[in-house]
Amino acid sequence: MQPRTAILFLLALAAVACLWAGCVKSADPAAENNHPNRPVADSRPEETPGLPTTDDELAAEAEGIIARRACRGCHRPDDGSDTASAANLAPPLARIAERRPGDWLRRFLRYPYTIRPHQPERMPRLGLDDREVEVLARYLEWLARERISLLPAVGPAREAKPRHPRLLNARRLLVKYNCMNCHSLGKHQIRIQRDEQGNVVFQHGALQAPDLTKVWQRVRPQWLVAMIQHPPDWMPWSRMPELNVTEQDVQDLAWYLLNAEPSPATRVTAPDVEALLKDRCAGCHNVDDPARGLDLSSSSGMRRGVLDDCGGRYPAVVPFAENSPLLGRLARGDADHTLRAEDMARLREWILAGAPGLAD
Repeated sequence: MQPRTAILFLLALAAVACLWAGCVKSADPAAENNHPNRPVADSRPEETPGLPTTDDELAAEAEGIIARRACRGCHRPDDGSDTASAANLAPPLARIAERRPGDWLRRFLRYPYTIRPHQPERMPRLGLDDREVEVLARYLEWLARERISLLPAVGPAREAKPRHPRLLNARRLLVKYNCMNCHSLGKHQIRIQRDEQGNVVFQHGALQAPDLTKVWQRVRPQWLVAMIQHPPDWMPWSRMPELNVTEQDVQDLAWYLLNAEPSPATRVTAPDVEALLKDRCAGCHNVDDPARGLDLSSSSGMRRGVLDDCGGRYPAVVPFAENSPLLGRLARGDADHTLRAEDMARLREWILAGAPGLAD
């Protein structure tokens, strides 16, 4: 082979190799972010018609909503500065999405509920419309983007059938690190001790401590690991002490909190719920429903959900979620959207048990 021909041949091979490598790398550009416990953005379109398209537009609209709803009257300042009523203030807005998954955050903005049972203050129902919910959620995620990037790459996972010996060993860590002095978890429910004048005499921290029974529904697993490892970095305003936990104990504690409580049991089945909604709701909300396409005549319709004001869909039923949209809508109630108490109880039981059969 002539030198010139050999050089051209080698260059051609190199070009083919580069193209092949590029194809292999780009075959799944999101593969490195597909780990189920990696903190990644929610799978929503980059641009939804009608929503802000730049950071400046997003911030301007979101801050307008925040001002109208007086959110900063209840939330701590984002700069961490203290106030006279700091003990009763909610977390800084800029720090919320670092620990809250996007889907949960959107549901909570629509249908807030009590997380800290011994704290009288709670998030009020603001009556936000779909656009306001999406704008606020995106803004909170944008504010927390740098903090999210600091979280561990992976975290523990919730398991369908966690091993009992591991549960027993991990539970001992709650006693070792005095977690049970402040936090409720499952059957272990904190009872605040007070003197004759009504003053708290022991578990002062429990007044602000959340119930951990359903923490797996509302917290990023990676944030849970980081928080247990070094609370001052992740919730400096809380009473959570520095525990000096070993690396292994951090992982075991976080895993336990995600797996300690099994999903609630239920005898209510998806066909039961489907029959109930078909009888009570499908007369108006069916496959031919003109009102944004909500179909409650089938499980597939519940999964498909409703078309919101932003042009996207959210499911009517979210497994395990007490602020599942359908529950929230029925709880608000009006003459056209009511169920008998016993039917509402069955629907709620089924959803909180994970809506078994919904995905079949």
